[in-house]
Amino acid sequence: MERILLSGGAGKLGRVLVPALLARGYALTLLVRDAGSAREKLGFLPAKNFQLLQADLSRQEGVAAAINRAGTQDLAINAAGSVDYSAGADAMMEGNGKTAGNFAGISRALGVRRLVHVSSTSVYGKVAYGPIDETAPTNPAGAYGKSKLEAENAVGKSGLETVILLRPCAIYGSTFWSQYEKFAVDLIEGKARLIGDGNNRVALVHASDVASAVVLALGKRNTSGAYNIASGEQVTQKGLYEIASRIMGVPAPAKSAPKQLAYLAASVDGLRARFISGRRTIFPEEISAIAEDRAFSIEKARRELEWEPKVKMEKGMAEMLAARGKKWQRA
Repeated sequence: MERILLSGGAGKLGRVLVPALLARGYALTLLVRDAGSAREKLGFLPAKNFQLLQADLSRQEGVAAAINRAGTQDLAINAAGSVDYSAGADAMMEGNGKTAGNFAGISRALGVRRLVHVSSTSVYGKVAYGPIDETAPTNPAGAYGKSKLEAENAVGKSGLETVILLRPCAIYGSTFWSQYEKFAVDLIEGKARLIGDGNNRVALVHASDVASAVVLALGKRNTSGAYNIASGEQVTQKGLYEIASRIMGVPAPAKSAPKQLAYLAASVDGLRARFISGRRTIFPEEISAIAEDRAFSIEKARRELEWEPKVKMEKGMAEMLAARGKKWQRA
């Protein structure tokens, strides 16, 4: 039985990934920042082939604790990361870049042969063509993208025998609900607006499809490098709103706002937060995700990982909304 060292196992993606790995007979060692919170989020603790270790990987004592207590491991997965735009650039770099490097170092010390690192398509930044494939330059604009690229560089320099980088686009699903609640509330309250003409493509992928890509990547012993992970569907911003509106039984947005005005509102909000309130509510990264044209090629993952996304956006969106209760779904 192969042993897997997993960081981020109690996170949004981790809570989908853990059952998938256990079902395939792996023994798991989860490194978590807070064991009590992890137990509550996971909702179950298997009696066999499962170990939960508390270790803050941003601190040297946490790294030492993980090395001393985890035992020999065969494989490793880094599914941890921070997407809290309000935390600031330094906190983002620590939460994504530094901890990824430390996790890779722990993995090497424990005898890991192959590491699967969950990164993000945000490492590409703005690219003038699409669909974007893995040959595109990495040139992220925001703090999140820069921190994810730093994480990729850190694990790449770790000296591990094999590193596989999975680059999912924006992930959705029931465990990611907090990232989409405002989207749903604005639709229900009639506040939603298209940004621009709404004909730009948006890139989303269901959490279960990302989890299946991780599982397949673990088994590819002679494979390394970066792989885009996306739904493969060509859905526009307008189409996304229409799907969600249809599921929720509310009108789709009929009004729009100029893209430049949306970015200006984010800038003003940043100044207000800096000098008055201290807390931002509008982030340029979120505007970019919905308003810019985003499409990613997944042909490399299909070819080399033999991976295929299964969840269509309408079905996945309905499942996510249904999981949050009847008020989010048409009767």
